Amino acid sequence: MKKIISLVCSILLVISMLSFVSCKNNQAEEKGAESFVSLDINPEIELTVDSDNVVLSVYGANEDAQVLLYGESGIVGVPLDKAIEKITDLAVELGFLSEDNKVVSTSVSSANQDKIAELENLISTKVTATASNLGLTVSVGDEGAFSLLRKLEKFKAENPNNQLIQSLSVEKFKLALSASETGEVSLDVAVTLGDKELIEMVSNVYTQTKTYVNDAYNKVKAEAFLVYDRLVNSVLDNVYAGYYLENFLKHPTTFWYGQAYQVYKTVSRGFGDLANLMFYVEKVSSYPIDESLVAEVLTALQLDASQIDKLKNSDGEITLDSIESYVDVMIKNAGESVDLTQLKVQISTVLDKIDTDVLADVKNELAKYQPQIETVVELVGTVVNSIKTATNTIPDSFKKELDAFITDVQTIVESVSQDLLNGDFSSQKLDGYAKTMGKKADEMLAKIKADLSEDELKTIETRMADLEKTLSDAKKSMEDAITLAEQEISNRLAELKNGRKQSA
Repeated sequence: MKKIISLVCSILLVISMLSFVSCKNNQAEEKGAESFVSLDINPEIELTVDSDNVVLSVYGANEDAQVLLYGESGIVGVPLDKAIEKITDLAVELGFLSEDNKVVSTSVSSANQDKIAELENLISTKVTATASNLGLTVSVGDEGAFSLLRKLEKFKAENPNNQLIQSLSVEKFKLALSASETGEVSLDVAVTLGDKELIEMVSNVYTQTKTYVNDAYNKVKAEAFLVYDRLVNSVLDNVYAGYYLENFLKHPTTFWYGQAYQVYKTVSRGFGDLANLMFYVEKVSSYPIDESLVAEVLTALQLDASQIDKLKNSDGEITLDSIESYVDVMIKNAGESVDLTQLKVQISTVLDKIDTDVLADVKNELAKYQPQIETVVELVGTVVNSIKTATNTIPDSFKKELDAFITDVQTIVESVSQDLLNGDFSSQKLDGYAKTMGKKADEMLAKIKADLSEDELKTIETRMADLEKTLSDAKKSMEDAITLAEQEISNRLAELKNGRKQSA
């Protein structure tokens, strides 16, 4: 009997231990990002960490950072001090940290304010100790890079009456800026959100982002999706509309559900894809700079024409991003004899001119997408008009819901048309329209599923499955374009990294 009781107790103990381990594992899985760390060497590397200071994500915010991170492991999933040690080691190995660049700027934000000082001290200690072991004396500061401070000053100047923006710290602005550059939220909205929400937003995006991803890759991917989704829109999104029209007599008061869904989905998909593509077109940092402005930059930085290569990126182009990278390194490593106040004023003046010049280029690029926006608007108008002509077949008691749909769509169409007329359209606006219509598409689809019988829904599912097969070639073309872009960028980063190893 005692043996049986002992055995039962042993089994219960094992079960309780397994339950405890399972509970602990679930807690670990649910642990989210608590802090955001930006390490500007240049390269500029951003990390998110949890409450135990374990790195959840790492992101290369510029090309140098992507080169440093390319092909590396042992950063995500390890304690922050180990990740910082590896990043510092790589920065020295690849020549990013050197006698000519031995100042590191950091920015730390956290949902737990008590953690900030701890993380700042950890980063500073680990960077300086690792570099020292490699024979390099490095200093760490939290004043912020010149380009970041310039963006903050400009943002405040553009919003003189907004007290929230006027009171922004460098750290909060850096976190909000990084969140806005994911495309998940605009900068105007990001600065109004709490640190916890912003950190989780950034971490979620970075966790799903491959380290070699850059704006060029994202633009190619967005273009591929745009082409594919046009086909999907024309083939799949009108299946419900087609079915309802075929079975008009069975659904005389709800036949317009299918067309309504098609309208909502067309706008949501079309504007959403265009917004994703335009978001990367709007990135002002990647546009080549006019030669006359390059000459002004050289003068402001007291460089002669023979030193112009210092301002070029790996593609041999001079962009706002490549200029700011050079200026950031130069200013933070400048000796006491350099009059930084005057230098900053001069270079800011030139960069302001570049901003204006590049924004004109961006506007011209965005104008190329206006016909595509107009096409979506025209298609929606055609469908809505066809529904309107059929309203006399619907009893008055059912027209209220239909009228609400027509009003919704016409409001969006009028807003978009006005934006086009004013030349005031952007990825942010299109994304807003897309999300609004996407939500309405989901609501309409729920009504459709409640309206149709199980057999009817099965018929539609079969049709969609058959049609998806016809899209297999288009889907493969999209996937091939993305794969090619991945390979090209991967090869390029490998080439740049090997080149730095050989020259370091």
